[in-house]
Amino acid sequence: MTGVHELESKLQKAEDWPTPIHGWRVERGTDALGQDAVWVWVTLSDPLPNWTVRSHMRRMVREAVAKITESDPSWVYVRFRDESEENEA
Repeated sequence: MTGVHELESKLQKAEDWPTPIHGWRVERGTDALGQDAVWVWVTLSDPLPNWTVRSHMRRMVREAVAKITESDPSWVYVRFRDESEENEA
């Protein structure tokens, strides 16, 4: 099983993201349905890109995580944060 630090590292090394990425946070656990799941928080620049770009990135992240972990992408949950939100956390 791929650990969260290894997964974050591989995502950071991936190229071809449609907008600059400032950070990643990955967690593994069980979702509300009791399925193994991966949560990915992607920190982007302010302001967040439009919905179309985020939707495309969400699909790219889900596919990348599924490939790295050899799992079903339907259990990969992707959330976006902007830099100012990250600094508040």
